[in-house]
Amino acid sequence: MPIGENVRSPAVGNILSRNAGVRKRGFSLVQEEKGAYLFSSKDLCMVEHIPELVEAGISSLKIEGRAKSAYYVASATSAYRRAVDFHWEHPGVPLPQDIVEETEKLSHREYSTGFYFGGEPGQTPENDRYIRHYEVVAVCVGSRNGFIELRQRGRFFRGETVDVLQPHAEPVTAELQELWNGEMEPIEVAPHAEMTVFWKTEAPIVPGAYLRVKRKMLEGIENVGEQEEKRKNAAAHGTFGNCSWNDRGRSAAYSGFSRILFGQHSAGWRTYAERSRTGS
Repeated sequence: MPIGENVRSPAVGNILSRNAGVRKRGFSLVQEEKGAYLFSSKDLCMVEHIPELVEAGISSLKIEGRAKSAYYVASATSAYRRAVDFHWEHPGVPLPQDIVEETEKLSHREYSTGFYFGGEPGQTPENDRYIRHYEVVAVCVGSRNGFIELRQRGRFFRGETVDVLQPHAEPVTAELQELWNGEMEPIEVAPHAEMTVFWKTEAPIVPGAYLRVKRKMLEGIENVGEQEEKRKNAAAHGTFGNCSWNDRGRSAAYSGFSRILFGQHSAGWRTYAERSRTGS
């Protein structure tokens, strides 16, 4: 049997660990009316509790990004980076709501603080859907002749307001007032995956920026039609989940996982983004 695999013991409800070098120990597995829970059905979110983490002596925050998109890692890292900096610069002051809201712009399950404050995070087996309020619709790949050059990641329309997540900066909002396709023809909508779109704006948009649009929700998930479109685009072009913070080598890399470390002083905080190794 492979090392690390769990097996059920003859005693009903017992699971034995076969990790190498670990003494075997039985664990109770209780089945309730709605099932038995081996994993949490919630996501951990401690962005509002940075002071408590510091006081507890925690010196490193690891943001897991494996099996997540580069956008997820960039957004989560941005939220915690800003939360950490705000704590050092304004000790005792409540975290600004816009930093907290950044964690709501990710696709996530119901949030909890896990086991940090005692008790249990609880389970929500009746809800197996992810919460999605925002959709990434484009990535900035550069500028040309006074226009911002975008690569489409999801359908968007002229006149929509976008929330822009940028490397090493706070998010900004801007309106998509003037749009052109790759042939410099005015357009009202960007319908095709990976299409080039030129955007005329005064907003300071840098390469690597993600453009996000708030979408209407249906029973806690994205509009079903848009979900289906995303799935088709992903299958045909490999666009979703593959766009990276250094889109084709342009800007700082954010994939794999990121680690935020404490220094001895506030200026000593450092952020590391490490690329996941695929063996390729």
